[in-house]
This record gives sequence, structure tokens and C-alpha cells, in this order.
Amino acid sequence: MPDAFAMLKDDHRTVEQLFSQFQQSQDPAVALQICDELTVHAMLEEELVYPILATKVATGLASEARHEHQEAKQLVSQIEAGLNSGSDVSGLVQQLQESVAHHVEEEERELFPKMQEAVPGLVDYLGADLATRKTELQAQVAEARDLGQSSAVVANKPVVS
Repeated sequence: MPDAFAMLKDDHRTVEQLFSQFQQSQDPAVALQICDELTVHAMLEEELVYPILATKVATGLASEARHEHQEAKQLVSQIEAGLNSGSDVSGLVQQLQESVAHHVEEEERELFPKMQEAVPGLVDYLGADLATRKTELQAQVAEARDLGQSSAVVANKPVVS
């Protein structure tokens, strides 16, 4: 069974690498890839991780994490709009990188360990759900991109259970 927190940390490392790649290349395709990765990752956490955080650990921590996601989503939307209009988005990508770096540090140093302590076995049962949902979300984001839409289209869809 996949380790839930290892999967989320792998996502963090992937995005960090993409930010580094963008800094070097300024490639709009890399900026879009960052947006897509963060959209999928945020949705995974909001749907599957933060409800557990709120009920089993601390509502305030979950609220703060959701607020940070909202800030990142706004930047993702601005980056996508800028790319569509041909604008230079390097400043926005830098802002997003700084925001994400802060958020990742909090998750990895504080939230994930607290969750593992509060809910023994969480890593095991959450991992499979995260893996399944991630595949679904990646397919939805890819489909949206194929249709010329933003990743926000997927992020704003209601969750069907």
C-alpha cells in the first residue's frame, strides 16, 4: 500500500524541481506544468487530508492550510491568465514558489507528523485513496488542457462521491 505522506512529499519535490526548471528556462510550458501539479496536489489534500486534519488534529491548522491553498490557487489563476495573454509571468511564478515553499515546510515539519501521531495507521489507509484520486485528477486536468481550459476548471468542479 502506498505511503500517503511519502506520496505528498514526492509531489512537493516534483514541484520544487519544476520551479527550479522554470527559473532557468522561463518556459511557459513549465509554468503550466507547475499549475497543473499544484492543482492536483491541492485538491488531494483538500478532499482527503484536511478533513482528517480538521477532525482528528486541529481545526485551526486545517483552516490555515486551506487559506494558504486559496492564495496559491489565486496565483495559479493569474499565471494561467498571464500565459494566455502572452504576459511575462516570472514574477507571479516567483510569488507562487515562495508561498508554496512556506506551505510545504509547515506541512512536512508540523502537519504530517501531527497527523501520523494522532491517527495511527493513517499512512496505510489513506495512501490507496490518494493514489486513486490523484490518477483521476491528473486525467481531468489533462482533459481540461486538451480542451484549452485552465486547471481551475477541474479545481472548481464539485466532488462526486
